[in-house]
Amino acid sequence: MKIVILTKNLSESNGWGRYSLEIVKRLKKNIEVEVLVEGEEAQNLKVLKSFISFLKNLILVRKKARKADIVHAFDGWPFGVYGYFAVLGTGKKLFISGHGTYTVAPLDSFLKGFILEKAYLRANKIFCNSRYTASEILKRVSRAKVEVVPLGTSQFTEVNLYDDKTRSIISEKNPTVITVGALKKRKGQIYTMQAISILKKDFPNILYVMVGDDSDVSYKNELIDLIREKKLEENVLFLKDIKDQELPEWYKSADVQALNSVNHDGHFEGFGLVILEGYQFGLPAVGSRDCGIEDAISDGETGYLAEQKNPEDIAEKIRIVLEKGKLSFSEDCQKYSRKFNWDKTVLEYLKYYKH
Repeated sequence: MKIVILTKNLSESNGWGRYSLEIVKRLKKNIEVEVLVEGEEAQNLKVLKSFISFLKNLILVRKKARKADIVHAFDGWPFGVYGYFAVLGTGKKLFISGHGTYTVAPLDSFLKGFILEKAYLRANKIFCNSRYTASEILKRVSRAKVEVVPLGTSQFTEVNLYDDKTRSIISEKNPTVITVGALKKRKGQIYTMQAISILKKDFPNILYVMVGDDSDVSYKNELIDLIREKKLEENVLFLKDIKDQELPEWYKSADVQALNSVNHDGHFEGFGLVILEGYQFGLPAVGSRDCGIEDAISDGETGYLAEQKNPEDIAEKIRIVLEKGKLSFSEDCQKYSRKFNWDKTVLEYLKYYKH
């Protein structure tokens, strides 16, 4: 059995790349795998900038699929469409992984939606990372064959609590809230920061640490303006150059992880893998309802779900975690994290490949 996989990248520096890497390396133990990623090299998919690059990608994928039994696209747009044209008129199997925004948002565009709907109806199965993602697809393509297949979580090595770097920033006396993810509207950092402003009245030394890319200058400036308005200069920290191997220090040193994502312009949080990463170190989470995070947080056991764009509710849920204490959630967090395993994910994929 041979499979062609279509994905954006295989980089460890982002969630999409980590997902792709974890799946590909396990699939290679069982079947022959060829991976096509976006890039400048001739054998790669062209970054989708024009109709010409779109056509070139269709031709390349169709050519590669000739010698394969299966095409698996690691998202709906544009990879699911490439996969659709690659198997069109053949008996080859097509699978599409649905992760969130680019699985759903293009369906609301006339032309993209028309093509992507055809891809979804042709797919043997659409693997969704959460019940929310699956429901959003079915709202738009009711006959799509969706299946919720939980993702895994990368296993970190154990770390010592408070190494020199984190000790210089975090005091054991300061309650610390952390958000891991790029600074962007969809991640909702501004609502968490408003919640921090509310909590500061009772926790004057509270610290909010945002770890992630800050290339969205406009949004970062919004956050900086809010910091000045609420006088949070001593309570907020931006960290953009933290390596993956350094994340465990922050997960273990923090008291609660906040991922108060918002549904914004058709974009939504498909799941929230960083929450599971934090669980490995017993870190409870507060995250948004009405998105894929509902599958990542067991409400009341591993943390709490809060209403989107509601700083008061977010603050109240963080307050409960801080008052109960991290340790009262830690065992449930670690137990919940173990349910999400890349080996299990791949076994589910293989089951449908061979079906």
